[in-house]
Amino acid sequence: MRKVLAFFCLLIIFLCIFLNYQKKVNVYNNEKSKILSKISLSDWNLKLVNQDHEISSDLVKLGIVQENLYVDERIVESTKDLLAAAVEAGYPLRIISAYRSIDDQRSLVEEGIERELSKGLSYEEAKAEVYRFTNRPGCSEHHTGLALDIKEEVDRENGKSTWLKENAVNFGFILRYPKGKEGITKIGYEPWHYRFVGVDVAKYLEKNQLVLEELVEQLEKGTA
Repeated sequence: MRKVLAFFCLLIIFLCIFLNYQKKVNVYNNEKSKILSKISLSDWNLKLVNQDHEISSDLVKLGIVQENLYVDERIVESTKDLLAAAVEAGYPLRIISAYRSIDDQRSLVEEGIERELSKGLSYEEAKAEVYRFTNRPGCSEHHTGLALDIKEEVDRENGKSTWLKENAVNFGFILRYPKGKEGITKIGYEPWHYRFVGVDVAKYLEKNQLVLEELVEQLEKGTA
């Protein structure tokens, strides 16, 4: 009798686990269908630029956000709102890099290679090291004016701050190159690099731990 009761208890536990899992799957699928029914590959804020998606033109209508730093004019307001909210929260941000032309990227890569050569690396080794964290000219998101490299004020009490990571999505920005996704993005973890995709998409990607490449793949396959 005890074995029978134990069996039914285990069965009930298994059913509860399964039903809970199925509920989460259904919620995810509903959210996925809802968000992806609103977007398409042609949306300007979802433009994918990486080592496999090179652009030949870096002509962008720009707007200024900080001294000598420019972004796509369509994200100026969102960027300034992010910066203002950070100041209000006590974690002021400083944009290190924003829009960058293809020529600027070329100079950045060349400088990086020279720096690595000075360490005694061969040219191929130096180039490989630079490309771990820097895209080739024409393959950088900075050409779109939708990417920001941001320096965050450090919390003096615990030595770090998570404000930007926790709040960026509320302004349409995602951490573009997170840990664990290097095999997909082909870029090492960059805690300073944020990319504008829009609030709804940003929240969807963060909640489901997806990167832009995965979203684009879903759209291409029609499984979004």
